[in-house]
Amino acid sequence: MIKLARLACGIVAMTALFGAWAGLAGEGGGSNYLQGTYGDWQSGIFGPPGLYYRDDLFRYNASIGVRPLGGRVAGASDETIWANLSKVAYLTDDVAVGGGLTVFNSVAHGYRL
Repeated sequence: MIKLARLACGIVAMTALFGAWAGLAGEGGGSNYLQGTYGDWQSGIFGPPGLYYRDDLFRYNASIGVRPLGGRVAGASDETIWANLSKVAYLTDDVAVGGGLTVFNSVAHGYRL
């Protein structure tokens, strides 16, 4: 019971020390990650051999105000982007360098409003 109480006190202390700090955006707030979209977190997990097709349509609206960036003042921006990302992959039974051989192509089309 004492170990559990110490653990709870430790968690509260860590939360008080580190949880109260302001969050800072990477790259000065100008990241290329599209919020709310997928990440290819399982890119190393493959299905059975065959032809695979994936098509993603994005509408991304972002704005950022005037801010300091790299010792200078970066201007404000308000952008809306429509983008389509098509991916085709062909998985084979062949082995190359200890792994499955895959042929992959990705085509991106974008339009900025």
